[in-house]
Amino acid sequence: MSPCHPGWQKKLHQGDRLPEHYEHYGEVEHESDRYDRVRVEDRVFRVIRDSREIVDILNGH
Repeated sequence: MSPCHPGWQKKLHQGDRLPEHYEHYGEVEHESDRYDRVRVEDRVFRVIRDSREIVDILNGH
């Protein structure tokens, strides 16, 4: 999934992986030693930092 296309983040699902260097596409909060929370527009992704695997998708509003 290329972050170049508008709306790319809306096509991601739990179990998918965020693009490499995802910190360039949104606001990153280091939740713990293992997890990051990444806000991209109206979506918040909780990801495993090492693998970039999405473990949860939250509504950003």
